[in-house]
Amino acid sequence: MNPIIIRTLKKHGVAFTLLVIFTIISTALITGNTYLEGRLLDSLVYSHRPTLFITFFVLMLGIGILRLFFSFFTSHIQILTKQETVLELNRKIFFELFKKDTLT
Repeated sequence: MNPIIIRTLKKHGVAFTLLVIFTIISTALITGNTYLEGRLLDSLVYSHRPTLFITFFVLMLGIGILRLFFSFFTSHIQILTKQETVLELNRKIFFELFKKDTLT
């Protein structure tokens, strides 16, 4: 790979690593929320304990708030860091092209 690209990606490596971690956590929360929705419906149909329904509802509410938290930071990293990286990469490539004597 081109050294310019490697240097640019190394500079933003922490942000990309955080993006992957936040995406994995967000996926786990979505899967867990779907499971809890099923358990919530089961508690309504088969169980006659209202505390079980409330417990699942509160857990789903907590997972929803966590998903909002991780979604905010994931979007923030995707929008700002991606644009910054692409612009920096374009500047470095243009600088390298114009620095060399390309006409000869």
